[in-house]
Amino acid sequence: MNFFWKVQGGKRGGKVLFVGGIIFLAIYLLFTPSGFSKPASQLNGISIREEGGLIEVLLKADGEIAEYKELKFSDPPRLALDLIGIRSAVKDQIIPFDGPFLKRVRLGVHPDKVRVVLDLSGGFPPYAIEKTEGGLSIYLGRKEVARGEDPLWVKEFGFKQLPLTSRIFIKTGKWVKYHTEKKDNEMIFKAEGVFFPKRFLRPLDTREFNSPVDWVIPINVRKGPFKGIKVVVKLEEKVPYQVVQKDGTIYLDFERTGKFAAREKPKPVKIVVKKPAEVKKRVAKAPASASPIERLLAGEKVYTGKRVTLDFKDADIDNVLRLFADISGINILVTEDVKGKVTIRLKDVPWDQALDIILATHNLGMERVGNVIRISTLERLRKEREARLKVEKAKEKLEPLTTELIPVSYGKASDLAPKVKDILSPRGSVTIDERTNTLIVKDVKENVEKAKDLVRRLDTQTPQVLIEAKIVEARTDFVRELGI
Repeated sequence: MNFFWKVQGGKRGGKVLFVGGIIFLAIYLLFTPSGFSKPASQLNGISIREEGGLIEVLLKADGEIAEYKELKFSDPPRLALDLIGIRSAVKDQIIPFDGPFLKRVRLGVHPDKVRVVLDLSGGFPPYAIEKTEGGLSIYLGRKEVARGEDPLWVKEFGFKQLPLTSRIFIKTGKWVKYHTEKKDNEMIFKAEGVFFPKRFLRPLDTREFNSPVDWVIPINVRKGPFKGIKVVVKLEEKVPYQVVQKDGTIYLDFERTGKFAAREKPKPVKIVVKKPAEVKKRVAKAPASASPIERLLAGEKVYTGKRVTLDFKDADIDNVLRLFADISGINILVTEDVKGKVTIRLKDVPWDQALDIILATHNLGMERVGNVIRISTLERLRKEREARLKVEKAKEKLEPLTTELIPVSYGKASDLAPKVKDILSPRGSVTIDERTNTLIVKDVKENVEKAKDLVRRLDTQTPQVLIEAKIVEARTDFVRELGI
């Protein structure tokens, strides 16, 4: 940053003014916390200049802007500064600017602050904010970015699935200018001054993944005003997305919502717990008195967790469960009534099998919701399930009833009526219309849909078998009639 001192007058007057300025500056530095002028109370002007690919937005005030708040917004990209305790004397509320990083500067006046908004083009460039004697300077970009002398090559390019998003990544190693376009079920990404090596110029077919992205098509554009890369992303259906540029890599993240929300399940490794003969007999003879571990071993379950070796003696169960959270990478919530000590020695077993054994030993249970496992006592979980059932039944009693006519095509309505009645609620009813062979079902909407599905599955055409017969008559004089 450059500072300029302007001294008017002759040589003699200049010296006197210079010496007086030094004395004043020394006194000022002794009795003020900083070397800047008085705190600003008013924004007087905004100026923009560009030099060597670097844009400077200068906020001119009547003193030092002591307090400001920086805000970043991504869609569309904006950088905002809240100047606290300052009023505005700027006439123009919008200052247009057609530059490599900046579209315009907007001004918003509030009772307790002034908000300055920089509308950016092509994402967030490198930027810096510096205090000046008469306000603030905001710098956008770097000189070496704007040269564009040598082409920049993509170093890595690909597609991968994340738990919540489908990600396309483009690594260049440097910050690049880009913009996106939307067109029906397509998203087009363009970055200027960057090119794909030949090994990346092939379409990526991603339809085998549970992803909204079907195809990713990389293209080099070398003719016309725009020269750079173009990535066409073909979507199965429109989903929210965001573009982030960080540490020289651009990430195109498409949200996995709706039918794409389910995670891909890894191929399970089936580990069967073999049951010793004596345990089988004991459980078979007295299943009610079998221990929790015997009940666990009596069944067969598929475990897919990472294999671990555990050796605890009188360890607090809360700390043991925290260990399982670290091993599995899953969030584990433990209720306050879970207490006890764990003494166990397990060698090279899946972590989910070890967790089941510990829970069964301490009469605990778990329920899984998304990426969270909630562990509590079996009694508490049972009471919670009963409470939820009561709430569902109460809601069912308050839900309005609907009536639906379900025609029966191949069977008799009277034969299907008892089966439909079994899936209805106590408030539901089913009536038979013999003339039209139709069921009249009245119940809450959910149960009516179940009844329609049941009738659709049962009301099918009876398979028929076609039997063809041919009768051949034979007599004793048959050969003589043929002349043999």
